[in-house]
Parts: sequence; structure tokens; C-alpha cells
Amino acid sequence: MSAHPTHLTLAAATTEVVAVCAAESSLLVATHAVVCALTLQDGKAPGEIKILPAGEYTGRDGRGPYRMDDPAAVVTESERYHDPKAIVVDYDHQSDYAAVPGVGGRAPAAGWIRQLVARDDGIYAAVTWTDGGRRAIEADEYRYLSPVFEHDKSGRIHRILRVGLTNNPNLDLPALTAATQGATMPSPADPAALTAQVCAALNLPADTADTAVLTEIRTVAAASAEAQRALDDIRAALGLAGTATPAELVTAAQAAVGKSGELAEKVAALDGMLAQIAGERVDERATATVEAAIDKGQVLPGQRDWALSYAKSDPSGMAAYLASQPVQVVRGAVLPDGTPAATAGERDGESIGQAAQTYIAEQRAKGITVTASAAVDHVMAAKGIRS
Repeated sequence: MSAHPTHLTLAAATTEVVAVCAAESSLLVATHAVVCALTLQDGKAPGEIKILPAGEYTGRDGRGPYRMDDPAAVVTESERYHDPKAIVVDYDHQSDYAAVPGVGGRAPAAGWIRQLVARDDGIYAAVTWTDGGRRAIEADEYRYLSPVFEHDKSGRIHRILRVGLTNNPNLDLPALTAATQGATMPSPADPAALTAQVCAALNLPADTADTAVLTEIRTVAAASAEAQRALDDIRAALGLAGTATPAELVTAAQAAVGKSGELAEKVAALDGMLAQIAGERVDERATATVEAAIDKGQVLPGQRDWALSYAKSDPSGMAAYLASQPVQVVRGAVLPDGTPAATAGERDGESIGQAAQTYIAEQRAKGITVTASAAVDHVMAAKGIRS
């Protein structure tokens, strides 16, 4: 007994005929006449799917019939063949046409069949969907199932190999569909005519070798799947439904760019407001510190401008300076000669402040940096004034 893999889509038959017709004319490849549709359960991807009907059926291209008289036997043989691996559910039969040894490509899983169940009307499967597979089904991106199985030359189904999600169970190559729209597909019994149409759809010369045609089909399938995954990622990032069109993607992306610009402007304005508030707080604190120091005689009134500048630029340094200055007078006090303390201090303070600024400039010319407090101390010491 010889078993033959059968994909239940016309595209499967197309590529198989191109690849092997010349080498093995007895190979049976058929398109299934029965479509297994997916039915959502309360809007969710189903946990159980029907993948093969019982009885006898003929492919839509007229080949067959295929026969499954004993679903339980097919389940037993399928489980023996796959044990202990789960059976993959892929996208558009990429396991066969995208990920191929020696050619490359990817075939991500849409789901995994954990258990097969034989019933009177056919074979059912308990399936666990991947996140991508579940999203694609619930977004109505895929509606049908296309099983791949092996059968003998009499058409008796031997075992299930895998299952594919598809939208065109009778013709699932977009390029082939576009190239032959309005035309009559040649019979699979005429491989030369079929190969010519496949070459035309792929923009290949009509005399391209069968192996090169098959490689190009697999490349196109892999590129299409990769592009679809990229679009899915973009839709998710923009918060769009899985059915969003490319035009809707562009509109959403442009809106997102506009919002980011508005946000940047608002952040800049907020930063400016915070800087202004911080500056006002610094001014208020410096003024309060200097006025209190003048009241205590730690800073002379004539030093007010210098002290304010110092307190704003270096609050910690001003605090250290004041900590080293004793409280000398209280505002309103009168000196022994009858002169108000504040008036006398203002005269001394003005001269001390000017002398300190001059000293700082002289030292800077020599390459020496002197702080304001050190300059004041130097001038007061030079004048014989106790700090």
C-alpha cells in the first residue's frame, strides 16, 4: 500500500503537480469537495473543530473519491504516527510551502491539536490556539480549515498529517487568483497548461524549471506571511482591530505622531512653569534670609545687594557665612554716641561692600578665586572691624 499526502485546497494540488508530476505520474493529489468551516462560540475561537467528515466524497476538481469508513482507525493511526507530538494547525499550509528543508522560510503555528476524537459523522479535534491564531479567528481573518492527510491509491484515508487555516479552500494562492481572474483554470490533468499559468502569476518565464517554480511559490508564501505578521503587530501597537485596512493604519499612525508633538509642547510648557516657580521660591527665600541677617546685624544694610546675590546663587554658602557671624545689633538700636545703629552700619556696610568687590576683582586678575564671604572678611580685618 502506498500512502499519498493530500491537501484539501486547489493550490496544494497546483504546487504538488508542478513538483512531482513528471517524476511520479501515479501520485494522487486532490482538492476536497467539503469545506470544514470554523464556528465561533460566543465570539471566541472554538475549542473543538471538525477536521474530516466520514463517508465518501470527491474533490471539487473531480478527482477522488476519497473514503473514510472507519474514523476510529484513522484516529488510531494518526496518534501512533504523531506520538508524542501534538498535531500542528498552521496558516495557509505554510508547513508545506514556506518552511521547507533546503529552502528555508517559517511556518508559525496557529494552534495545536492535543486530541483526536472519532464520531459517527467524522473526526473532531480538541485544539489549543496560539495568541495569534485565536486573534486571527476571532477577528474573522480566517474562516475555514483545510486538513492534510495521506491516502492510498484507492482513495482510502490512512492518517491525518496536519491542518491549515485558510480562506480560499478551493484556490489559496493570491497571485494565482489575480493572474487568472476571469479565465478558466486548466484541468490538473494538463500539467503543462497549469504550470504555464503558475509561471505567469509569478512573473516567471514559461519555461522555468518545475523546481524553480516550486521554490518561488514557497518564497512568495513566506513573504506574504511575514508581511501579514508585521501588519498584525502594527495594528496591535496602534490599538486597531485585526481587520483594519492599510489606509486605516496610515491614518492612525499620523494621528499618533500628531499627539506625540502636542505632548512634547505641553511638557516643555510645564517645564518652563516649574522653572519659574522654582526661581520665585529661591528669590523669596534669599530675601527672607538677608532681611533677617540685616535685622541681626550679621549683614550690614549696605551689603544687601551682595548678600541677595550670594544667597540666590549659593544658599548653602550664605548659610555657612551667616553661621560664622555673631548677632551684633538689633534694628532700631542706638549707639553710645546717639547715632542709630542702622545708620552707622549702612555707612560702614557700603564701604565694606565696595572694598570687597574691588578685592575680588584684584584676586581674579591674579587667577585666584575668592568667595564673597572671604572678601568681606578680608576687608573687615583690614579695617580692624571684628566680625
